Amino acid sequence: MKAILFGCIFAAVALVGMVMPSVRMMLFMWQPAFAIFFQQFEGLVYAFVTVIAYGFGTLWAWREHRRRFLGALYESGMPGRVEARFTVSDEAFIVDNGRMEYRVRWDAVAAIVSGPTCWMVQVDLQTFTIPKKAFASKDDERAFVAALLDHVRDFVRDGSKDAAAFVAETDQ
Repeated sequence: MKAILFGCIFAAVALVGMVMPSVRMMLFMWQPAFAIFFQQFEGLVYAFVTVIAYGFGTLWAWREHRRRFLGALYESGMPGRVEARFTVSDEAFIVDNGRMEYRVRWDAVAAIVSGPTCWMVQVDLQTFTIPKKAFASKDDERAFVAALLDHVRDFVRDGSKDAAAFVAETDQ
């Protein structure tokens, strides 16, 4: 991965090094004083190009690492898509995806937040997302969010105003 990063930087600096004399010559033909003045700032051009190349190289190396890492996980048996089932019981909020099961005690839930496409249940440093498109209807979604709110602590319910407002609203 470092080879990709340094390769991008080297290629960008080499390209600027090849183009810079032509730019300097064109500036000299256009306005000699400006070309002489510009020569003082060529180092800044090299620095700017190096920083941009470093950013692109880092992005490219990260994507390549991610592609290889996920490829190895898929080869070891990890499925490409996992469907989860969310259950509300008196003891816990349960998330089961067929490979792992999470049982979250109600006193661990910190917040229930509505996003544009999902509901988020914040538990300590982990967030469980429940896609809104997973519900058959708004009434099913409203019943699920109401069940969540019925089991959480009072201060969590008070802090989850968007969830409470969603449960309280009615379809016309």
